[in-house]
Amino acid sequence: MEVLLNLSFHAANVVRNLRSMEEARREAVTDELTALYNRRACDKRLAEEVDRAQRYGRPFSVLMMDVDHFKAVNDRYGHPGGDLVLKQVAQRLARQLRQVDVAARYGGEEFMVILPETPGESAALVADRICRAIAAETVAMPSGDEVPVTVNIGVASFPDDADTRDGLISAADRALYAAKHTGRNQAGRHGPVKPATEAPEPDSMAALFADPALRAALDLAEMVDAKSAYTRGHAVEVTRRAVRFAERLALTKAQKECLRIAGLLHNLGTAGVPDRLLSKPGPLTEEERKIIQAHPGLATLLAKEAPRFKGVAQAILYHHERWDGHGYPRGLKGEEIPRLARILGIVEAYQAMVSARPYRRRLTPDEAIEELRAGAGTQFDPFLVERFIETLAGSDPGAQAASGKAA
Repeated sequence: MEVLLNLSFHAANVVRNLRSMEEARREAVTDELTALYNRRACDKRLAEEVDRAQRYGRPFSVLMMDVDHFKAVNDRYGHPGGDLVLKQVAQRLARQLRQVDVAARYGGEEFMVILPETPGESAALVADRICRAIAAETVAMPSGDEVPVTVNIGVASFPDDADTRDGLISAADRALYAAKHTGRNQAGRHGPVKPATEAPEPDSMAALFADPALRAALDLAEMVDAKSAYTRGHAVEVTRRAVRFAERLALTKAQKECLRIAGLLHNLGTAGVPDRLLSKPGPLTEEERKIIQAHPGLATLLAKEAPRFKGVAQAILYHHERWDGHGYPRGLKGEEIPRLARILGIVEAYQAMVSARPYRRRLTPDEAIEELRAGAGTQFDPFLVERFIETLAGSDPGAQAASGKAA
């Protein structure tokens, strides 16, 4: 009996030691906050995957991902709020991956995913799915606020985009940068790096956003967009819808670029509007209304500083004009209003209606479409309203049925 007891005691010690070793190993490769791999472990796995791919000639892909406006979340809710967002993002990310995939917290609000045996086209589909899954739900803060969370993802693939560990990370970083600065809440993929002697195409978005004045304006616009939980993500969604609408209207490439930039910057002037007015739950006084109505003009003054803003300034300045002539700032009527401003005005109004605001509830897509139709011919260009509703069909829940109703 004593021998059996000694053996049992020894076996228990062995099991405890094995468990301690396994826990220590797991802690050494795991990020404490998110329970994903940490950066060191991820870099090791990436090096191993590159070696394997080079040896056997098999493709694989890397996703670099970061959280939109994370600093604004930390500033508003403190680090506990930021930690809660990172945990939720990590959980939603993990649910979209296979067992063979590797997900890691790469630093701060940045994540990396390794997708073995996955070529670039398939990786882009995975990245899109991750974006949608993370954006589908808000994060509930202890204060009761529901915080919308979106991410940007850069995709790079072996061997198409790069064939080394550092090359893949660099390519994914460039793709992430492009996704962040051409709309946000999206995935992007860059091809191989062009030789340094090759100048960027003059009409490319990369060259456009290299303009220092535009870069500064865009950075400010992102800060404005993150000022409140009610406006966070608004400009990005307006831009996304405006670009889709522009495709349906078969606008020229130059017009599409103007509309994209105008969508991103249309609320830039609210940088000078007090937060108390943007979040005021009740009706505005006449003086407060004048302050709000000045914001397109402020945006235009900043826009004119960039030499490549032809058409953008007008779209921003006049997107609050009305078809019946009762809008602002100049009371333009009908086709006196620049076409891009009429387009932006419709898209911005729809996005505002389907978003939560402190002074009213969020409308459903059906209800927002009915509001647009009710304003056709008074507030909005009636032809463009119907074309926009056609664009919504299939893109918003409930919008497809509403688009088929008679005006």
